[in-house]
Amino acid sequence: MKFLFFIVLICIFILHINCLNNKPQSISEKKYYFIKPNKNNNNNDNNDIGINKNNSNNNQNGYILNLLNSEVGTIQGQDTFVSNVEIPKKSKLNLSIVTDLLKNQLDGSKDQSEQSLPTQFESKVVVAGEFKDDQSNDFIISDIYHLMELKDDSNNVNPRTIKVKEYYYFMSPSPLICNSMINCSNIIIDKVNSNEPFGFLEKFREPYSKSLGLLDLNWFNSRLVTNDNNYNSIVKGYQYGNNELIISRVYINTLDPIDGCGSKSSSSSSLSLEKQPACRFGKIATFTRDLNRCPVFDKCVKKSPCHLGRPHCDQGYKISSLPFGEKGCLKYYCDPDFLPNTSNKI
Repeated sequence: MKFLFFIVLICIFILHINCLNNKPQSISEKKYYFIKPNKNNNNNDNNDIGINKNNSNNNQNGYILNLLNSEVGTIQGQDTFVSNVEIPKKSKLNLSIVTDLLKNQLDGSKDQSEQSLPTQFESKVVVAGEFKDDQSNDFIISDIYHLMELKDDSNNVNPRTIKVKEYYYFMSPSPLICNSMINCSNIIIDKVNSNEPFGFLEKFREPYSKSLGLLDLNWFNSRLVTNDNNYNSIVKGYQYGNNELIISRVYINTLDPIDGCGSKSSSSSSLSLEKQPACRFGKIATFTRDLNRCPVFDKCVKKSPCHLGRPHCDQGYKISSLPFGEKGCLKYYCDPDFLPNTSNKI
């Protein structure tokens, strides 16, 4: 009987792999690019311009795109010039995350001396999208990702002393059900901009949860491994052995939460806010957070004395707080500063 059960699991495993590797439309079919300001506008040497779709002069303001996971020296690894960026009508994307690159409000470059990079081109911002047409230098953005910063590279699980080649991946939960009778991997990794088959992992390591004390880990972990294409993160790392991914960087989808908080189209937290009772007799409302960082009403409590100290967040993060617990004292979070504030939705 156990042998038959084992055979059934193997068959299910094979069917899932075939379905995953031949799925129709998915995030893996989009093209993802680093985007940064065009630095050739003050350089008369056009030898390194790269791809120019309409042969116009690249010595002008604009952006440079480079495919994630592309190899330097190949056609795929060449820079592509973009004169203008747009978002679709009615899109909720924050285009200023990209346009601020031209205003020098973000440092869009990275130390090119780091030998472990799979490409010599990196940026804090990653975009997906397509050109208006074959002859256009106008790029229509469908997705924007932003790097979550780390306080100190020395705390990174992949220090520079380790000479490894890192790549960019999406992670999602495996459809397989694991139990004590059979060992199986519960995480799928999909290499960005690649036709390679899916890989499987049992675990991963990342540096953020130990480096950032007030990071909302429930939210963060829900973005690392997810089937929701609206919230999938891009992770940079290398595979250790056959079943572990060592992550050094995480790029968060900036449309988060996608429907906002408190709207009729958003998650269960909005319903909780709509049903929030009025607190009486000097009591105040307290809240928790859901996986979208949205406030969820908990209960009414009598306000008690609280510590007056206010923590500080590391560079790249902003403070957020909600009344919490039996005393109604503020609970603080450090959220990435490129994401909208959700605590003002109560």
